[in-house]
Amino acid sequence: MRITMIIFLFGFYVQASSWDIATGKHKVSNKYGKILDESMLTGNINFRVNADNYTNPNRANRNISNVLVDSSVHGYGFVVPHTNPFDYVSGKGLLLGYRGWVFEPYTGGGSGSAANNSGFIKSARSSDGIIFSLSQDLNQWCIGPGPAATLAPLMGRYPSAVGNEEYPYVTWTEATQYTGSATNNGGRPLYTAEEYGWDTESWYSPAIDLNYGWNQGTDPLTTPGDLWVNCPVFTADGHLCVTASQWSSSPTTEFPERSIYLMRNSFMLGALPQYYDDPITLFNSDHFLVGGTTSSASIDINDDGIGYAMITAYLADSLVEPRHTYFIRKTEDHGATWSGSGGTGFNGTDYYFMPDSVMYRLFFGGDTNSFMPDTVLFTIADDTTQYDTVAIPGAFPLYDHEVRVDSQGKLHIFSTLVVESEQSGFIYTGLTGVGLYHLWTDDPNNPSSWNVSQISDLSETFVRTDFYDGTGSGNYFNVFATSAVSNESDDVLWVAYHALADTSMLGFNWDIFLHQSIDGGISWSEPFNITQTSGFQQDETYVHLAPAATDSNCFMVYSQPDYNAAYSPSYPVNWLGDGTALAAYQQNIWVAVYGSPLTVGIDNMDNIIPDKFSLEQNYPNPFNPITNIRYSLERSGDVKLDLINIQGRTIATYIDQNQQSGDYEFVLDGSSLSNGVYFYRLTQNGISRARKMVLMK
Repeated sequence: MRITMIIFLFGFYVQASSWDIATGKHKVSNKYGKILDESMLTGNINFRVNADNYTNPNRANRNISNVLVDSSVHGYGFVVPHTNPFDYVSGKGLLLGYRGWVFEPYTGGGSGSAANNSGFIKSARSSDGIIFSLSQDLNQWCIGPGPAATLAPLMGRYPSAVGNEEYPYVTWTEATQYTGSATNNGGRPLYTAEEYGWDTESWYSPAIDLNYGWNQGTDPLTTPGDLWVNCPVFTADGHLCVTASQWSSSPTTEFPERSIYLMRNSFMLGALPQYYDDPITLFNSDHFLVGGTTSSASIDINDDGIGYAMITAYLADSLVEPRHTYFIRKTEDHGATWSGSGGTGFNGTDYYFMPDSVMYRLFFGGDTNSFMPDTVLFTIADDTTQYDTVAIPGAFPLYDHEVRVDSQGKLHIFSTLVVESEQSGFIYTGLTGVGLYHLWTDDPNNPSSWNVSQISDLSETFVRTDFYDGTGSGNYFNVFATSAVSNESDDVLWVAYHALADTSMLGFNWDIFLHQSIDGGISWSEPFNITQTSGFQQDETYVHLAPAATDSNCFMVYSQPDYNAAYSPSYPVNWLGDGTALAAYQQNIWVAVYGSPLTVGIDNMDNIIPDKFSLEQNYPNPFNPITNIRYSLERSGDVKLDLINIQGRTIATYIDQNQQSGDYEFVLDGSSLSNGVYFYRLTQNGISRARKMVLMK
């Protein structure tokens, strides 16, 4: 029987929806399929989830803790590997960024629901992987238009989480022109941070723009205006670097669809990165095949400032490289500059890339291991007596991938690969060798330096679709590798993914699988089934590892579809009315810790906000030349009020003294200042908060 050739078409994923936990007097309705402890308190609190009414993944294995953290309307927030919704910071714990449910009257499903019923951004944090503290509505307020705060569109999409030793951060894109599809114009990248540090429930509001073009909350005019699928990394020198994909030519054709940009802050203001430079063009879509597909970008930068960003695409000039492959740029200064500018990359391009000759060597027998067949014998038209020998032209790296950079600066790529067909525009997805691979190099500019190892042959999964009856999309399109590097040894790598554990009619189900390498990715352990929920449609999907791990621990978040959840008579099972997509159903959100119990040594006193105070927006704003600044102190202490210019330099100190608790107002006279944007920063006993103001004479 001839294996079907599948046309490979790429469409942007629809983003996730989710729901908020109960706060104050609210109670969680049973229709959400979620049971919480009765000990819930007012406000953002710590709690444990009672998951006894659900299939608890792998509860018998003492090396794994699985905790039900929350649930969401559907699971599209986790369906791409380029976002990083989960992070682990040594000494602090775990951080999750995701989209949350909105309480009535916005929930309930059906055409009567408000468009923003799924767009609230939430965070979950834990020091031990068992008890989680949730914060909600991180995107309730954003800047502008103008310098004042305004209610946000509340249409958060593609959230990610990233932290350092001082602060946790959550990034996302607001769908400012949402009309039923996340791919419309108006992608506005934002972030917020716990400005007083970890576990202080002090998420900064309003949310801050990552894209300088959205500064002041007005539509971009001179920078890209439709950026999506944020991939963040926080560098050791204090820069929050975030890649994003341009989804439409906005505001003009000068910013073409499918280009990839990097947003990198100009300076830090306390906990808050400030963006006053235009995004850097990392991958210009004019360099790639017209009408082809460019993947979203993955990025990673190590503590020494060595990092890589990568996409998969076809090059516009097929004479330089005819195959679909990896395109890479390198930084050696924490993301400030990138290799290849002005055609100084490989073969006169702006990029390093993997030539077809190298791909063939790695996958088709030029090296010791042959992972894929270079010819395939097919039967012709179901006639078992006649055969057709087909030569395989090459491997096809799909659009799902992650990059990691170890402490020595080695580039690791974790990628889904299938087999390219002899017929242009087609691929084979069920041949031996298709699946997940690890590629690595010390120097991507040297083609002979590339190496490869197979993580898992997934031909049995890829030849099928989402569901046993054949409905849903191709599994090659749904499955990806997510990865982590140990912070104790570069030799220890982890990879997780979801795949079919049972393909029988009565037991068809998805589980989460984990591999470990202890030799830098040269070889991999046998797959370990993290969830082991046997039974028809006992599924776990779309896992994301925290990028950092230890030699003995790794940390992950994944979804568990609830096929029996009911929202309303209009949508009794499936929020999107689409029964053919795993991600379209309500999802339980689980966090798993593999290995020994997680301990970070956080003292309870660390969770208390030291010398908490409030700083209000100045009024009037803009001002000329007089404005008022109000602030309140809950405790007495040393207080300092500074004025900072747009370059991040302190140009004046107005208050520097000990003050008692209470309410204060300072009148600022800007007569001696030039027109422009300034920040005023209030500091009490080492803790700072800042706001922006505009002087217009």
